[in-house]
Amino acid sequence: MIAPQLWQPKYSPRYRVAWVVEASISWGVAPWSLLVIRYILNKRNKQRLAAMEAAAEAAGDGEDEGEFGFIDTVDEQGNVVKQKVEISMLDLTDLENKRFIYPL
Repeated sequence: MIAPQLWQPKYSPRYRVAWVVEASISWGVAPWSLLVIRYILNKRNKQRLAAMEAAAEAAGDGEDEGEFGFIDTVDEQGNVVKQKVEISMLDLTDLENKRFIYPL
């Protein structure tokens, strides 16, 4: 956001101030932001894995109902019917799909 203000004629011809500021931001802020993102996604993974383990223990019978979702479809007679599909086939974002694990 401040880049246009750094490239001023008073810093020419080498524009050392602009290069130092941009390099320090690129080499300093970008890696830190990636570490913060990794921390957040790792925390979400742990929460989701714990929730999946708790759901598996609660089910107890070995069949995992969390792997499926339901969509409404219309049959030949025009009736709305719920159809069971794999949750990976539903149009869900990573925040909506609580079984999605972020690859880190």
